[in-house]
Amino acid sequence: LTSISSIDPSSSRRPPQEPSEVGITGLLWLFLTYGYVLFYSSNLIAEGSDLLLLIPSMAGLVGGVVLPILGAVPDGAII
Repeated sequence: LTSISSIDPSSSRRPPQEPSEVGITGLLWLFLTYGYVLFYSSNLIAEGSDLLLLIPSMAGLVGGVVLPILGAVPDGAII
């Protein structure tokens, strides 16, 4: 076994950091994957917030506070 201090970080493989290192195919894959994850998560947030509105005692709080915050989450992730 080698100790952690003896491992040279410059010699180990690292994931690509720049779009030019990924290539056009990798960039397309990243774009589609990121779009799908955002689409799926925004649908989950919408379904969950609709379920929260069904609780009569919390409908005012959910409609006034929670829904605007949950609606801003996917927008913030895109930016």
